[in-house]
Amino acid sequence: MSENRHPELEGHQSEPLYTFELTNHRKAFRTKLLWTLVGVSIGIGGMWLGLAANFSLLRPQPDNATTSLEDPFAQGSRQAMSAAELTQSAEYREEWSQVAILWQQALTKMESVPASHSSYEMAQQKQVEYARNLQYAQSNIDSRAPINPEAQSYWTIGSDRELVVALQGMPARMTQYGNSCKEVMYYGDSIVELKNGYVVDFSDSDGNLKVLGDGQVALSFQASPENWAIGSSQEEVFQIQGTPTRTSTFQNAVTLHYGSSIVQLADDRVIGYTNTNGNLSVAMMPTMAKGQATATFWTIGADRVDVLQAEQQTPTAVSRLDSSCKEVFSFGNSTITFRQGVVSEYINHGNALKLQ
Repeated sequence: MSENRHPELEGHQSEPLYTFELTNHRKAFRTKLLWTLVGVSIGIGGMWLGLAANFSLLRPQPDNATTSLEDPFAQGSRQAMSAAELTQSAEYREEWSQVAILWQQALTKMESVPASHSSYEMAQQKQVEYARNLQYAQSNIDSRAPINPEAQSYWTIGSDRELVVALQGMPARMTQYGNSCKEVMYYGDSIVELKNGYVVDFSDSDGNLKVLGDGQVALSFQASPENWAIGSSQEEVFQIQGTPTRTSTFQNAVTLHYGSSIVQLADDRVIGYTNTNGNLSVAMMPTMAKGQATATFWTIGADRVDVLQAEQQTPTAVSRLDSSCKEVFSFGNSTITFRQGVVSEYINHGNALKLQ
């Protein structure tokens, strides 16, 4: 076998890789003690370096030390820039709703800038500016024509679960609390909280929610211009239905009486009605996405949209009782009871319901 040569080392005296030396016990003890002391000193030095590093991590960091991705002022500024750019070309209702969502997200970020932040004063000024821009965008949502009259491009407080899922997709995680009628859907770090199947709160931490916090209630079932529906305001009912024969109030609920028919409102929006006289101009047909298949039958566990699609008619009465997590749709003498927004029981008189 040929010997491996290293010309760069030629001319230098070679040294062994390892040195073995036989010593007596006393010398071996001294050597062992010496190396032990060296090891302890190295260990102590390493410990102090580790503690120093930990203390530097524990020391409070200034607000401006955060990265731009975490800085609420920077995030708000970027969202405002996107809103301003989209404003230049926005024409239809759906486009203006996206503008409004961006201004709303920008405003939320500016409101979260802490007082210790170097741009806090600027953030306070931006809040006023962004709120004004948000109001302008919302006014355009109401006045502009939609690209697709059958579609809904955003959800709101009061929207049903079906609309949220249609716009956001299925959440990554969902938790239900049966005793309190509460349900929480998680979209990344953003959350949507529902009660009895309707949105009551949200947190748009990731800026990925298609929500307008301050807007007319949007539901998966919409009314035509000639009709009102669940979610309509009292003013809309008055405009379409006319002046009621009388009104009554119990706790926070208002009841409008039109002969023997009634309309129930809470927080200035319709939550139920009974069309006894058949004189109410109410319509509750679900909004269909393009290409979406229509349900022809429903069963236990179906949602409101499936039921309304299958029945192809507006309920003669809707009664909602959030305290017991219930909502009842009546179709003549037949009733369908929802709990947390899905069918839990029914009464099918004369086999009139399209039940499978």
